[in-house]
Amino acid sequence: MPPALDGLPNEIISSILTQLHGDQATLAAICRVSRYLGSVATAPLYRVIQQHEDGPHDPCRTPLLLRTLLLNPALGSHIVEVQLKIPGQEHEDVSCFSEEEWLLLKAQVARLYGTGLFTDDLFSKNILHTTDPCDSPGSEWTWNKNVREGQWDAVLSLMLYCCPRLEKLRGFEWDRWNGLGPIYPGFYFFTFFMSGVARSKAQGHLHAQKSRPRPDRVPILPQYRYAHLSLKAESPGRPILLQSLLPFLYSSAIELDQVDTKIEGGGTERYRLWGDLMFPTKKLVIRGSLMSANTLGYLLDSFEVLEEFLLEYGIGDKKYLYVSMRRMVHGSGPLPRGLLRSKKTLTKLELARGFSALYAQDYSSIDQTLGSLRDFEVLTHLTVKLELLIWHAKPSNESSLCDIMPRSLEFLSIATEDVLVSADLTLIIDTVSRKERSLLRNVHHFEELVLRKESVVPNLWHLVLDGIQRETADSSALATLKRACATSSVQLSIVLYHVCFPASGESAMRSERVNF
Repeated sequence: MPPALDGLPNEIISSILTQLHGDQATLAAICRVSRYLGSVATAPLYRVIQQHEDGPHDPCRTPLLLRTLLLNPALGSHIVEVQLKIPGQEHEDVSCFSEEEWLLLKAQVARLYGTGLFTDDLFSKNILHTTDPCDSPGSEWTWNKNVREGQWDAVLSLMLYCCPRLEKLRGFEWDRWNGLGPIYPGFYFFTFFMSGVARSKAQGHLHAQKSRPRPDRVPILPQYRYAHLSLKAESPGRPILLQSLLPFLYSSAIELDQVDTKIEGGGTERYRLWGDLMFPTKKLVIRGSLMSANTLGYLLDSFEVLEEFLLEYGIGDKKYLYVSMRRMVHGSGPLPRGLLRSKKTLTKLELARGFSALYAQDYSSIDQTLGSLRDFEVLTHLTVKLELLIWHAKPSNESSLCDIMPRSLEFLSIATEDVLVSADLTLIIDTVSRKERSLLRNVHHFEELVLRKESVVPNLWHLVLDGIQRETADSSALATLKRACATSSVQLSIVLYHVCFPASGESAMRSERVNF
């Protein structure tokens, strides 16, 4: 007779239940089978508080979850990720709370303010602009009032406070459109709460109190570090307001996927967003972006300890040649200027996808290079477009990678024009041919860098070139570079492109990275 399910070790049952990740209905059903299975299935059920990406905001969802966590605090310790959507101007439905439960809510707010990290003074320093008409917008009384009224950010923040092991926030469809323009609810208490989370981890940072830290004070959400915001859009042109990013800027890492922020108005209006506040973000990833140069510059100017930065400028296979695209690097653009603020901390920089203006004929007469990176003292990993380093119109004898590479460099990956996967094979082959010509035209720069490794980049151990056809890689065109890499103990890798014939019978272009 086979053993009963509850006779199996917990580790095996837990391993089985992990295969149901995302299937909340099945996990909830298992919890109701027996107390034993409920005790094992509860953790995976609550691990990720899901938000259906395409579903509408449910005004009952967060209040009901908050109520559950207040009545059973142990459940909050299972939550590591919370997914959410902007609710618009709607209020949450807080009718689920009884009078006794309102007392629990009030006690939770009192506990939050008991940390000493939430005061009217700190609110005014971190929330520069609010429409709240009361005299003490950051007080404990105001927070309680907002919860009673169902203000979404006050309710959401209390729910997050009940999740001591929270690691990640994920926001879907991070915009709201009413036909005239984007509309947003207040982010004041959500921002205030997240600023308190940051203050609790780094005393003295972000306008923290100057009083001596109490021995019993512990960080709020000590494991929280990552925020991910995404937007599915068929076409660009729907930028969100920068205010909706503010709560997430207190994260150690933030990723924006096709989320285009926009600064409204001039310098005075921008100051009302967050002024000269500096944020503790260490990793910033921006994918599929069309944000303006002004907005990117404002963001970069707000980070003082940035360690990793990735920017993919453009949406997928689409090309948008806005004027602001060339200002990203040209003249006093935000990339060379804003990144210098992090010259003592930046270790990883990726600028290898998008930037279609680099290849536009109309902009070919404009120098769009980043300039020297030698001031970046700890930059070890650089993945970058060749055209951001060397301008084709500049005489070859006046260009040299040796003059601009940081001495700390260990890994260098060179990319060129993107291959558009949605294009037909003829266009793809043409693009790959242009990529190859560009790399071969500048191969002497790579040879010089490797040969002068000891005096220029002594820690360099890996060089990657993206854009060579297989036949060329096996020819003599790269022989000198291969010998230089072998002599200098540098691993040379090349992303090779070749035409193949899959089972469908239609020819296609494939790529693979090969070590030489």
